[in-house]
Parts: sequence; structure tokens; C-alpha cells
Amino acid sequence: MLKKLFYIQILIAIMTTSSLNAGSAALPDDEAGRCRYGAKHMIEVGKRSLLEVSSRPARIEKRRKLVEEWSSRLENGDDPCQLYMDIQKAATTF
Repeated sequence: MLKKLFYIQILIAIMTTSSLNAGSAALPDDEAGRCRYGAKHMIEVGKRSLLEVSSRPARIEKRRKLVEEWSSRLENGDDPCQLYMDIQKAATTF
């Protein structure tokens, strides 16, 4: 599972870097916007991980709670860079 998340993070980093190099208009120019963009995408990765049938129910429940918390924090206007950092910390324990 950790290997999958590691590879997903690498893929996202490569895609983000490619977008930056291509001058993509999809990625915001400000730091908070980039953090928000990254947090939204990592939350989506977390939501997809909830559907993984090979995971133990306890781990799925833990992930579900984390994803709900992150989504709520993003909707409530928490600092997106702090949220993104918290998601990255938690991703190492998925």
C-alpha cells in the first residue's frame, strides 16, 4: 500500500512539474492556490483509496476519517498549505 501511495505521489509530482513547464493555465500562480490544488488532488487520491478491496476494514475506516477531516478543513477555509502538509504527513502512514 505504501508503495502504491509513493508511486502516486511521484506521478502527481511529475504531472505537476510537467504542467508548470508547459505553462499550464490550470495551476494557480499563487502559493496558496497551488497548495489548494495539491490538497484537492491528494484528497481525491484518498477517496479512491477507500475503494481498495485489499485493505483491512480498520485501515479503510481510518482513511475515511482522514479524508472527511481534510475535505471539511478545505471547505472551511483552513490554510491550504498547512492542510497539504498534513496530508503529506498522513500519506506516509496510509
